Amino acid sequence: MGRPFVKEFVEERDLTIYILFDVSASGDFSSTTKSKRETATEIGASIAFSAIRNNDQVALALVSGGIERYIPPKKGKKHVLRLIKEMLSYNPENRTTDLLAAITALSRIKRRGIVFIISDFIIDDPKAMEQPLKTLRNRHEVIAVDLSDKREQDIPDVGWIWLEDCETGEQVMVNTSDADFRKEFVKTAQKRRHEIREIMENAGIDYAWVNTAYGWERPLLQAMSRRRGAG
Repeated sequence: MGRPFVKEFVEERDLTIYILFDVSASGDFSSTTKSKRETATEIGASIAFSAIRNNDQVALALVSGGIERYIPPKKGKKHVLRLIKEMLSYNPENRTTDLLAAITALSRIKRRGIVFIISDFIIDDPKAMEQPLKTLRNRHEVIAVDLSDKREQDIPDVGWIWLEDCETGEQVMVNTSDADFRKEFVKTAQKRRHEIREIMENAGIDYAWVNTAYGWERPLLQAMSRRRGAG
């Protein structure tokens, strides 16, 4: 045509975001004004709205002792509002936590995406997750958000009290005035947190630990920053 032309190509980044959302009974625990599940819903909502701003699809898997409900990926505000409603108000059939089935199912999805696992990871054998998580990481980018209430990390001196497992209903009476008991409680909580972090690191997964008393924004942003840095 007698003069040069420059043709610009805009990369199409139509991602699929998968939110694996723990709805087991332990998420209802709260020592503050907000339960772990309410905090998890805020995180899930933020992820979902960010996805639609980027024109990405979002899927949701509600998980307790297995996958209780799966909502396939879709775009749009109406879809996101439905996901948020499910995260906040879904009544699970099973009170326990077993993430393995959901992790395995997502590993079989061929379309590559980003998986957010939002859970308190209170499970009988966390180590059993490591190999399935590695398989999931080979297929998708994965970010794990580990939720905890401050009273799961430390316990005050309030005398004799009953403690109840939210998922099994098992109860035990403990003396919180016993300094050795409080010390062991903290030690056990720290050991669990370290174990989950180590499992995620071994699987190549970005990890965010969220204490519901101190907000979730900074830990999640730090995990996302590590992901961008790795990319």
